This record gives sequence, structure tokens and C-alpha cells, in this order.
Amino acid sequence: MTAVERKSEGPSERELDAALARLEAVLAEETAALRNLDRDAIDRISAEKLALSELLTALGRGHAPAKERAVQLRRIRRQTIHNQVLLVHARDSVRGVLAILTGQRPDSTTPPSDGRILHVRC
Repeated sequence: MTAVERKSEGPSERELDAALARLEAVLAEETAALRNLDRDAIDRISAEKLALSELLTALGRGHAPAKERAVQLRRIRRQTIHNQVLLVHARDSVRGVLAILTGQRPDSTTPPSDGRILHVRC
């Protein structure tokens, strides 16, 4: 099999590496945006994550994750879960502040986000 035939079979390793590296960078940007409650950045990052998800789906179609990427994929998974927790906390904080500012009683059906209760299904 020639190099041209191999290239036409699927994505180059370089493309996949670049997409995964960009995803890690975007997740780091998202962490900062969530901590700063930067809504514009969160919206922009969400759109970029969606585009990266579609790209990675296309690049990975028909291919099992390579063992040499296992550490990177675990790091991405961990950062994604961390950002999800930050997003839930930010949402709850904003809801609480809005409730206080409008004189409403905070939603009593939602347990407080004090870190003691966390259900994450992966």
C-alpha cells in the first residue's frame, strides 16, 4: 500500500492530533470563561466545541482510538467533566442571585450545589 492510498483511507494523524490539541485548548478557555461568567466567551466556545465535535466524529469514523492517545483522551474527559461541574455551579449561582434581586424565593426543589452531592454519568 502506498502512502497516497493510506492517506485516502482516513484522516492523517496530524489532523487528528491538531483537532485534539485544539479541543484541549478550547476546554482551558472554557474553564476561564466559566470562572469569569463570561457569557459571550461561553457562547463562542460552545459553538467551537460543537464544530470540533463534528470534525472529530468525521476524523474518527471507522477508527478505534489509538492506545497512544489514551492519556490525552482521559485528560480531555476529565476537563470536560470539570467544566460541566463549573457550568452547573455557575447556572445555580446566577439563578440564586436573580432570585435574591427579584425578591423571589430560590428554587427549593433543586438541592444546593455545595459539592456534597454530585451525580455524573459518563
